[in-house]
Amino acid sequence: MRNKIVVTAMLTALLIVLKSYLAITTPIMRISFAFFPLALTGILYGPMWAGIAGGVGDVIGLLLYPVAGFHPGLTLSAVLSGIVYGVLLHNKTRQLWRIVCAVFINNFIISCGLSTIWVYQMTGQAVRALLPIRVVQNILMAPIMILMIWVLGYKIIALRYSKKIISGDE
Repeated sequence: MRNKIVVTAMLTALLIVLKSYLAITTPIMRISFAFFPLALTGILYGPMWAGIAGGVGDVIGLLLYPVAGFHPGLTLSAVLSGIVYGVLLHNKTRQLWRIVCAVFINNFIISCGLSTIWVYQMTGQAVRALLPIRVVQNILMAPIMILMIWVLGYKIIALRYSKKIISGDE
């Protein structure tokens, strides 16, 4: 249990750094690799831990790097993203379709759907202006996300089992 907390905290810290400080920001979109530690938490420890990591990472990231105001819906979206990774990838055989489903749900239902609604509520920007940019961003990121989870995520999991470096058992 202690290892789960420590590793989840480290992955959450990595999520915050990737989201807040190492994101690529253009005038029309923001590209971040914060999905990776969240997906890894989901693969390793399941939906509960990944949901917690997503929520905590969102709140602490906002406190450290306040780009916009707080909206509980955006935190809910972060929690749901972690839950999706956990439900679809934890204790499951390594199958590409699972990763594709997780990325699709996160990119197109949670990000393009729910998060666009939350941003609209916060800013008042027209959904017609927000949605096309978000769709293009998520289409471009989807193959990168799938590849990173498939290759890097499962390499790290293989290390877990071969060397016991990030065991959740204790």
